[in-house]
Amino acid sequence: MPEDFRPLSGRRVVSIAQQLPGPYCGLLLADLGAEVVLVEQVRGGDPARVFPALFAAANRGKSSVAIDLKTAEGVEVFLRLASTADVVLEGFRPGVAARLGVDYARVAHPGLVYCSISGFGQSGPVAGFPGHDLTYQAWSGALGSDAAGAPVVSPLPVADLSSALYATVGILAALSDRTGQGGYIDVSMAESVLAFNSVAVLTAQAGEHDAELNEPAYGVFATTDRPITLSIAHEDHFWRALCGVLDWPDVAELRGIERRERSAPLRRRLENAIATEGAAHWLNVLGVAGVPCGPVNNAASTLQDPLFLARGAFADIGGTRYPRTPIRRDGAPTPVGGPAPALGADTERYLGQLGYTADEIQRMSNEGIVRMAKVNE
Repeated sequence: MPEDFRPLSGRRVVSIAQQLPGPYCGLLLADLGAEVVLVEQVRGGDPARVFPALFAAANRGKSSVAIDLKTAEGVEVFLRLASTADVVLEGFRPGVAARLGVDYARVAHPGLVYCSISGFGQSGPVAGFPGHDLTYQAWSGALGSDAAGAPVVSPLPVADLSSALYATVGILAALSDRTGQGGYIDVSMAESVLAFNSVAVLTAQAGEHDAELNEPAYGVFATTDRPITLSIAHEDHFWRALCGVLDWPDVAELRGIERRERSAPLRRRLENAIATEGAAHWLNVLGVAGVPCGPVNNAASTLQDPLFLARGAFADIGGTRYPRTPIRRDGAPTPVGGPAPALGADTERYLGQLGYTADEIQRMSNEGIVRMAKVNE
């Protein structure tokens, strides 16, 4: 059996990032073996805790230390903890970390990688503007549109997840830099979406349009029971295979440009044909013929999907199934840690490692400077 793929084993990440972008970046680093310490607010912790599934999904395998960064002593505790870190990750709006006294200038030490994820980056005319995922998707030209041309909001938090991925890449690159100098990484959520949307940006500059949107066999189609997808984006050989299944010799040799010119009538004809049988029938005959197709799952049905079960795409943690980080080395899945921590579950342990006495820790707890997990929490 291959060894566990944990290349970041021995690395410590201290994160004051909240919600989803920073925590998801930290999750990826934790799955790759890093020790990730989530520094949370004393009162309430990460705001995502009010959404238990969100918090659990983004913070499994981490430790929790609760510190009040609005107190001078709390900042000193954080700085002492950060001095032991290989990576510090933050997700405040620009300027907030500096006001708290936990910015790169204050935290930096030799070899430290300090990464900021913010909505619009650390500079520019709107750097301090607030926003959420929808703000950044729309600003970056990445919203879809319906048949009438009205904007359509993606159900996926594309800005959150893309910025988390770019932050992870930046951190890994900095950690692998042979100079060992570390440095400061600035990741913009809006620019992350823009980078993901680069094909559309270049298409717009060329005066073209997205051909897939006008392909008659690219989309969701109703069957007699549940919908399926067909995803013939531009490939003539896939179209010919589809026409072979449907016994449509009259249109089998249409090239992409010809299909798109006749898209509306071809789409109606295809919808009528697919509506005559159930999903299982079409997934079978189309799959055998090599036509790109698939079921339309919801989040719950993915838990039973044979594809994901066969691939071991879920890990069981305390009776709950979590999607794994989809990286395999030599056939072995990336290992996962335990469940998300209770607020302050590891405060006492980490402060003890930093040299604080039991009496000092208890005093700070009594004064609300730090918080330790309550019994049964």
